[in-house]
Amino acid sequence: MKEKLQRRNKKRKFSGIDEHKLKIQPSHVFYLIEYLKSAEVRYVVAPYEADAQLAWMARNNMVDAVQTDDSDLVLFGCPKVLFNLNLCVKSASLGDCLICELDSILNDNFPDLSREQFVQACIFAGCDYIQCLSSPSFRKNGITKGIRLIRDHGTYDKVITHLSSQWSKNIISVEEFRIKYEKVVLLNNHQCVYDLQKEQAAYLTSLPESFTFAADPTLEFLGKYPIVLHYKFLVLYHFLVLLLIYSFHIEVSFFLNK
Repeated sequence: MKEKLQRRNKKRKFSGIDEHKLKIQPSHVFYLIEYLKSAEVRYVVAPYEADAQLAWMARNNMVDAVQTDDSDLVLFGCPKVLFNLNLCVKSASLGDCLICELDSILNDNFPDLSREQFVQACIFAGCDYIQCLSSPSFRKNGITKGIRLIRDHGTYDKVITHLSSQWSKNIISVEEFRIKYEKVVLLNNHQCVYDLQKEQAAYLTSLPESFTFAADPTLEFLGKYPIVLHYKFLVLYHFLVLLLIYSFHIEVSFFLNK
């Protein structure tokens, strides 16, 4: 998979699309929402991370797949992800992408790991939520090592105990790291999303009624829940938006006018 992604990334350098230079401004979001409203197209404003909202929609069969270049969708349990989708109209490979199905990834490459263990291994490899994973003490913890650590030790708690002898305690204490790590696991499994079926805020995966997290009993790090809603379709009071990139309209127009 890694080699396929690298090859496709090289092709994209010549496709005319540079996602690093594409800056989504608040005005883009505003005009897109106005356009969708005028076209009577239902849209979703994610209460927390758009990735979690998209994963929820895919897991509930509201979309067939999710297109992204961010591997976080896999950690959120999205069943099918389209990586490196080529949207360049002038390209001969328009529409090409790498299709990754979660079940196939696990069954074909990691049959000895549960989904939960796979997620834990990926977190050890590095993520956006735990800054210390980018520190010199953790830089060599790539996905290969993350998988090996989980295979060798079985649980994240034992892996943390094993790694604790290798990092400088002035960076972060073992207990502080354990709490941060457990929060990330909870975020990947239970982040706040909007349930389009019940039209209310919900967790990506429901938490047991008796669940408690001693380090932060409020669980507000999962997102404000419940969220007050009042709009024709739905408006969630938070700052992250599930975006439909404005080029979507251009590409649809191209295909309709072909």
